[in-house]
Amino acid sequence: MVAERVPTGAGRRGRISQFDLLTLPRFARRCHIVSVTEAILARAGRPFPVEPIRTLDAIHLATAEALGEPPALVIIITRGIRVRENSIAPGFCVE
Repeated sequence: MVAERVPTGAGRRGRISQFDLLTLPRFARRCHIVSVTEAILARAGRPFPVEPIRTLDAIHLATAEALGEPPALVIIITRGIRVRENSIAPGFCVE
């Protein structure tokens, strides 16, 4: 699974501490996995408030929208300026 490879590689490169690597499985068990559907891909293909936006970022934002929760109940965690701006526009909380 790709999601498992990212922390492992980051741990080998020293970007994530060994403690964090040990706590990630517990965190992952608390996460909800959302399948990327045709509807999500279709939404990702439509314009966002701040363009251009990378494809993978568009898929993430389209998935957040597809959750069906009020935007104020969803927190988007990002370091990307465009993701931040595109998350704030519909009312998502951003950290």
